[in-house]
Amino acid sequence: MHRALSIAGFDSSDGAGVSVDLRTFSALGVRGSAVCACLTAQTDSGVQAAEKTPPDLIDAMFAAAAKTGAPDAAKTGMLFDEETVVTVCRNIRNFSLGNIVADPVMRSSSGSPLLTDGGVEALKKELLPLCDFVTPNTVEAGRLCGGDVENRGDMKNAAREIAALGARSVVITGGHLPGSEVCDLLFSGGRFYEMRRKRESGRTRGTGCAFSSALCAFLAKGLDTREATGGAGRFVSDMIRRGWNS
Repeated sequence: MHRALSIAGFDSSDGAGVSVDLRTFSALGVRGSAVCACLTAQTDSGVQAAEKTPPDLIDAMFAAAAKTGAPDAAKTGMLFDEETVVTVCRNIRNFSLGNIVADPVMRSSSGSPLLTDGGVEALKKELLPLCDFVTPNTVEAGRLCGGDVENRGDMKNAAREIAALGARSVVITGGHLPGSEVCDLLFSGGRFYEMRRKRESGRTRGTGCAFSSALCAFLAKGLDTREATGGAGRFVSDMIRRGWNS
């Protein structure tokens, strides 16, 4: 069986983070393991408390996960701060992990901060050059490139800037922009690809985690860049339609 590794935060309400990643891996027929980079106490209305995992415990979790079998792909989610980002990057290199997907989680759906300013800079300088994919929404893309992302032209400009930070492929998810369709914009190999899907009504909390973990699962199974991106979008649409995370 193909394997995937989630490196992310724990959400006590089971609405995002490691638990959604592992459920997504399982739904797509991939065996999942996890490194819990931080703990949160949260509900749909906000984050009440958060604490990072000590670096030595993160190291131990990476080592334990490796003993169960090398993952075919890995994804990162909430990483809390600069020290955690650096620790995770060191382990990615030490364990020679490939097919890395970075979901640059910076705020919760309710607007609570989930990554410090130093963590954002470390993510740009340390993590993105290690990544095969980075999957920001339009708000996160704006934070990474230092400008607002409000339309398709902005998405293209942001994707180029983010790719210049080192990520081999960038997909900016379009769910935050208005319209009856969601258009995810993939930038890979110097070319743009638009992945369009019908906008579904329903609960959308955790969809960023589900998109990146579905993409990770498809990469673990050997799908190519465009197939994996399109499959992740379809998975999220189906998730919303079925109320999978309600």
